Amino acid sequence: MASDNPFENAEAVLFDLDDTLMRSTYADTLAIHCSIDALRQHQNIEKDDEDLRGMIRYIKKGLNRPSPDSYLFNELLEKLGIGDLSLATRMGIVYRDVVVATMRLYADAIPFLREMYSIGVRTGLVSNGEEFIQREKIIRSEILDYFNTIHVSGMKDDSMKKPYTMIFDRALEALEVSPDEAIYIGDRLDTDILGANKAGLFSIRILREDGRYNDETEENVFKNANWEQEYPNIEIKSKDELKPKMEINSLKELMPYFASIEN
Repeated sequence: MASDNPFENAEAVLFDLDDTLMRSTYADTLAIHCSIDALRQHQNIEKDDEDLRGMIRYIKKGLNRPSPDSYLFNELLEKLGIGDLSLATRMGIVYRDVVVATMRLYADAIPFLREMYSIGVRTGLVSNGEEFIQREKIIRSEILDYFNTIHVSGMKDDSMKKPYTMIFDRALEALEVSPDEAIYIGDRLDTDILGANKAGLFSIRILREDGRYNDETEENVFKNANWEQEYPNIEIKSKDELKPKMEINSLKELMPYFASIEN
């Protein structure tokens, strides 16, 4: 008789970091708000906060940088007709300080990682971003020792970024498991779910209460994503390739599936 537990043969669980284990969107949003406050303390800006936030996110994406810093804020000031490197640096410092002070793990992250360790399920982290910044988050949140392997894309080689499969393949190789023995948990359809599906893992989309990408659907991502520009070597023929095998709101929902596993 077939088992009702899709994780019966699971040997490893791999995770995304931002907005999966860590409340990154909350910290980023608050830090941008504080940076805008720092700007208004020194300059009379006519644009409202919503417009400024939109400009910051647009510039951030264009710079292909993992987080706002002095370079990004200098670009913002230039677009506003303000040439002030000291102010850009000040805004970058404010942003960084707020992120460090407010970025926290979700409450279910440590208990779930501990449970995986206790039952012998191997764990890995697969994250896009600049390696030093992502590893700083990992070390500051004291979760480094919970992972058997960590893979961060870096910003130089696009072929190592999700949704390309290479980063998943390397993580599986390090864990010595096959794709059908592994689960991947992430929040984004276009990177996490698409990449995990293409690599052959069991994909789980987590919809955190403050998740930035919760409103996205397979259909609108498939139609609206600029695939040729963002991921030029990805072939995607159907919105079904963006469909997760499971959706959850909390890692706690997965606990019963692993309760009887003893590896």
